[in-house]
Amino acid sequence: MKNSTINSDTKNLRNAFLAFVLIFTTSTLFSQNYRTSAAYIDDFGKNEMYIKKAINDYSQTIVEAQVVARTYTSKETIINKLNNINAILIKNDKGFDGNTSLRDSFIKMSQKTVECLTNGSLSLNDYNTISKLSISDIEQKLAFKEKNLNEYYVEVLAYENAKNEFGKAFNVEIKHIVDNSTLEYNARENFAFYKVNVADEKFINAINDNNLAEAQSSLDYLKAVCTEMYPKVNLYAKKITDKRLNSANLTLIDITLESNTTLFAYFKQYNNMSTSLNNLKEIAHNNPSSLANDEYSNFVQKYNAVKNIYNDTYVTIQTNKKSTLNNFYAMNSSFLKHNLQFEDYRSTFAQAD
Repeated sequence: MKNSTINSDTKNLRNAFLAFVLIFTTSTLFSQNYRTSAAYIDDFGKNEMYIKKAINDYSQTIVEAQVVARTYTSKETIINKLNNINAILIKNDKGFDGNTSLRDSFIKMSQKTVECLTNGSLSLNDYNTISKLSISDIEQKLAFKEKNLNEYYVEVLAYENAKNEFGKAFNVEIKHIVDNSTLEYNARENFAFYKVNVADEKFINAINDNNLAEAQSSLDYLKAVCTEMYPKVNLYAKKITDKRLNSANLTLIDITLESNTTLFAYFKQYNNMSTSLNNLKEIAHNNPSSLANDEYSNFVQKYNAVKNIYNDTYVTIQTNKKSTLNNFYAMNSSFLKHNLQFEDYRSTFAQAD
């Protein structure tokens, strides 16, 4: 715990220093007249590297369910930096040779990033809050997040297309994405993971509250979500070579659905026995002579046996699910580490013909 605190303090100091460097650096960007289009484009590479790496870092933090205060600080830091970049671009960037298409597209992408961070559509760690809503409200919240996610990557792709068109206009080769980006793939895998786990949290809440009707409706909702997401997750991986994260997500869906279906069967039996026991207690209280001592004792023994089996099953299933979650977290971090090469990106952003 002590080492964790030290690492956190060190990381905060590093982030503060990077924020200073970024603000200082971006204040000088686009305040000059560029002699070549490649030089102009290279400054966009610096900003683009920041925005994509920032979203990557933020995504890792929120998906891995870190402390809320840390994610909030990280989000606010990103928002402030992006607003600063946008303000500088609007004030100082007059385009290259009168062409402002690259600037305009970058600003739109950056503004959409700020919007999605501000309205919470990129936040994927609010399981506890959202799972307490009704199923219809959960569906509305998820639809809102997914709509914004889709709109965000429309702007990302529009910016990639703008880079390509700008390069053609000024005869300079620009590294750009033509279809599916690694970040978008990762975001969609993480959203599928989030959606399944919201449904899982909803179901477990009902189980913990000993609410049979709510548990049944929540299990039905979980089944619907898993049925919806399984083919989508399969589809996401078609253009990705590294399919480890995809496999981890499919395993998660399978185990969550199978485990909760099994758990519900044990819970239903336990809940029925619990209800019967409460009824016997009420009968014994109101009319003690109507219930034989051995009858009550025998039922309590059966109830305790069912209860113990249910509790053991609950613990085992939740432990297995936790292991599956940890595997997804590990695969997610490994995927990002091996497939996003931010360090080399800036130097290859602009390549003159």
